[in-house]
Amino acid sequence: MRRPILLGESNPYSAALGDALSPRFPNSTGQRLWRLTGMAEDDYLASFDRRNLCRTRWSSKRAQRAARDLKKHLERDNVIVMLGHKVRRAMGDPPRGVQFLFIPHPSGRCRAYNDPSVRRRVRRLLRKLARESH
Repeated sequence: MRRPILLGESNPYSAALGDALSPRFPNSTGQRLWRLTGMAEDDYLASFDRRNLCRTRWSSKRAQRAARDLKKHLERDNVIVMLGHKVRRAMGDPPRGVQFLFIPHPSGRCRAYNDPSVRRRVRRLLRKLARESH
């Protein structure tokens, strides 16, 4: 299996592609997601491809264009973990042979993560995907 792709909205901290969902920005989505996994930072970074649909600010139109472009380049065994409803709506249906998974957006505003069972399920899923990709 290829490395799973963690797909977020945008990164207000940096437009650099390598900074997508990075744990290095305090209180960012990337840092919250990394902490949620309970993985070492190096393992998190090595286990997932990390991307955002938009560089620094969310735009539904830009996100839909980016989603169409991304879908053209996916291969049959890709696994995409979509973070939140906005990303899910922009991505639409998966191409044949590609697996789309959905988790609540790990923002500080998402109430789903107040439920310990949601945190456990997401942690288990991400750790399982990380193990399978090595």
